[in-house]
This record gives sequence, C-alpha cells and structure tokens, in this order.
Amino acid sequence: MAKDRKVFLCSECGFESPKWEGKCPSCKEWNTMVEYKIPASSKGKSISGGILRLDNEPVLLDEVEVSRRRRWPISDQELQRCLGGGMVPGGLVLLAGEPGIGKSTLLLQVAAHFPAKVLYVSGEESNEQIKMRADRMHKKTNDLWLVSEVDVRKIQQHIAKVKPDLVILDSIQTT
Repeated sequence: MAKDRKVFLCSECGFESPKWEGKCPSCKEWNTMVEYKIPASSKGKSISGGILRLDNEPVLLDEVEVSRRRRWPISDQELQRCLGGGMVPGGLVLLAGEPGIGKSTLLLQVAAHFPAKVLYVSGEESNEQIKMRADRMHKKTNDLWLVSEVDVRKIQQHIAKVKPDLVILDSIQTT
C-alpha cells in the first residue's frame, strides 16, 4: 500500500519543497513554509499547481492542430498589432515598463474602448484618481467598473460579482 507523502508550501509565493525550510528559497521570507499531506492516490500531481501529468506525451510540431480563436479588438492599432490582432478571450497579457511611462493611462484607454464589460482593479490609485484621468482623456464608457483593492481574495469576490469579460490588474506587484 502506498504511503501518503508530505510537502511544504510557502504561504507567500507558493514555492514547493520536500522538506521544511526556515527561509523560503524563492521569495526569501522567513517562517512561511506550511506542511501539506498529499494522499497516495494523487500520484504524479503537485499540490502547488505545477503540472506533472504522466499521461502527457510529446507530439511533433506538424501534428499540432491550431484553432483560430476570436479576438477582442483593441482601439490602439499598434497595441493590437503587438497582441497579434487583439486580445484572446481567456488569455493573459503582462504590460511592463519603467514607472511613469504611461502603463496605467494605456490600460485605461484600452478599458474605455473595450467592446464588453471591464473590471479595472487598481492597487495604487483611488477610483477618483482613475476617474480624473479618464476625464482628462475625454473617455466615456458605460461598462467600465472600478475598484481600488489589493487583497486577492476580495478581488476574486469582485470578479465573481461583476462577471467582467476583461479584468485589468493595475499593478500586479500590489495585488
């Protein structure tokens, strides 16, 4: 009979280790490693979400079928080109750059022109600050929802309540 095994997960970053460590090797936080027991029946699976699928097989590149997915159009043609023709539903885009170069302004512009419901989550600015920026840009929209929040669990609740087609997290380092 197979035995249950134990792993240790960092409560801050999700790093998985087979043994307890006082300091997480990934995020360098102290005393964040928590023990979890993995039942013997879950062989080949990682508790932290890392994929260890034993049934996954390599395939030749020429054998992979590609289905054309519809894309949400973006009003900014250069951004649309960078995204390969728009945003793919269910996709993720990470926008990075130096502070003050206009990432939040660009995201607000995308949100204001997006053809469906948007939830704009700001961890750095209040709703009033975002509204003032939108007013300066002369952006008007009826389906743009704002929330100023940094707690991931609360953000998940807001997403469940609003049910947006697009979620913007500004900025990911504060959530």
